[in-house]
Amino acid sequence: MNRRRRKRLLVMVSGNAANSRDGMGTARKECESGAALGGESRSEDIQEKMADYLNELALKSDIQTYVTEKMSTDLIQMIHGNNSLTGRAASKALVLISSYAPNIKTLIDVGIIQLMTEKMFTWKIAHKPKNAEEDFVTILVNILHSGVDPESIQVNRHGHTMASEYFICNIISMLKNSVSYELNINLINILTWLSNLQKLVSRVKSVIKETKAIQTIAEFLNSEHDELTIASTELLIMLTSHMGHAIAEELCKIQGQPESLIGILDSNQIQIDRKRAVCLNLLAKLPHQNLTVNLALLHNGTVPAILERIKKIQRGEAMVSSWTRVYLEGLVGTLVRFTSTIHEPDILHMARQQNLSSVLTGLVQMNAGSEEVQRLALLGLEKLSSESINLTIKHPETTKTRKGRRNFNFNCFCMREKAGRYGRVEVHICPVHRGECSSNTFCLLEAKAVQGLVSSLESENDGVVETAVAAISTLLDDRVDLERSVAVLCEADALKRVMGVLRDRQEGRVWEKTLWVIERFLEGGGERSATEISGERILPKALVGAFHHGDGRIRAVAERITRKLNQMPASQRVL
Repeated sequence: MNRRRRKRLLVMVSGNAANSRDGMGTARKECESGAALGGESRSEDIQEKMADYLNELALKSDIQTYVTEKMSTDLIQMIHGNNSLTGRAASKALVLISSYAPNIKTLIDVGIIQLMTEKMFTWKIAHKPKNAEEDFVTILVNILHSGVDPESIQVNRHGHTMASEYFICNIISMLKNSVSYELNINLINILTWLSNLQKLVSRVKSVIKETKAIQTIAEFLNSEHDELTIASTELLIMLTSHMGHAIAEELCKIQGQPESLIGILDSNQIQIDRKRAVCLNLLAKLPHQNLTVNLALLHNGTVPAILERIKKIQRGEAMVSSWTRVYLEGLVGTLVRFTSTIHEPDILHMARQQNLSSVLTGLVQMNAGSEEVQRLALLGLEKLSSESINLTIKHPETTKTRKGRRNFNFNCFCMREKAGRYGRVEVHICPVHRGECSSNTFCLLEAKAVQGLVSSLESENDGVVETAVAAISTLLDDRVDLERSVAVLCEADALKRVMGVLRDRQEGRVWEKTLWVIERFLEGGGERSATEISGERILPKALVGAFHHGDGRIRAVAERITRKLNQMPASQRVL
């Protein structure tokens, strides 16, 4: 191309909007005259250079809009042509144009999406233009990121849309057959974007399950390209609530997984970056009760490494980054997952050896700057505490409930004697579990966790409050000494905090669990608890709400509370 023509094309794409409009018309005439004077090859040469200039120059937004309106059809025709170089230059120009969100509607209107997808999904390997797939998929990603409803974008003449199973199946097919990590990243991003839409996530999950694509996506976790690993991990996290066990099983089939998600276990340096934080959160969000994952992590020695890294972050020895909070949440979530399979002998042994109840108590009490860490630690304590009644060592003289002992110091364990190897020895008897408790039984009293649980009831985070109420509920189980357990909780000012939860949250699961806790306080707390509960102004409204809107279980709880309050002497009722 001579200097004069080069200059005129530069004016066309980089001048102001008015000059560009004149330049566009001139450029089109040049293409037409070039075809007449120099034949088809001359026209394609001019078109290729025009598209190259559109791609190489940083176009201003007003110029981009004009180019989109006037040149999209020409660029599409260039893609339709048989010249691969011209088509490649045109697709690169369309990538640039699609990166500017206001251009998306025009591209859709001129049929660019249908053209691209029909070509992508029908290309034979031998006739596939180099890098064309990458450009087309990048344009699709740009379109999705613009916020356009995928159900409104038709991808072929048969009426399929970007939200259809046809489209999703073909994207997955490309993913399985692609060796380009850049293309794979964008294909993963398309699936992630569709999965992020509530109305489409079940469809994406269904297609992924039918096509057995989980294995392909999971294998990307071992990729040497961090960006691909991160994109794949984020997609798997999004799908865990829908197909978590399938992901867990596939993950365990891959060499080096799942322990590699934690990082280098024997390293003294903690690498806190986006990749490691995201990978840890995948482990934390996979179903906690999946024994295959838990045993794989345990037998590969991950627990000591997790605990050491938590301690280093607590002591401020780890290099702080913007991903430190997410990284810590992943560590704690991965540790807590073991508490859901505490019945497994190897995991039980590990939890006792590492004094897991004490570790989690420390996490509840520490100021980690993360409510999720607190919630996870409370969840772990709930799971461990629910096993305490089965693990405590019973003694015959403590199996019966002893009523009327109101002066018992409930913050301490009472002493009993038992026969030992060298004569009789004194043992601690737990007032709640009525047996010999220790760190091996995960007793909340032994771990000095009760005050932390009660304090957590004042959190503004619903998840923290709900797990705190659930953990406290394990101390009010039918199998414990209810009277003494209520006394322990009352000394920690739990009843007042529980009533505060009822005032602040008048619906949802927290509200339902709180009503159950109140009913247990009435059952085991005597006149003092009954008087305090009956004096709560919000209680009548809560009971009416339970009768009208609760399920059968919560209505039964409300009925028991009402019956117990009605049994109180009239002189003691505040309401």
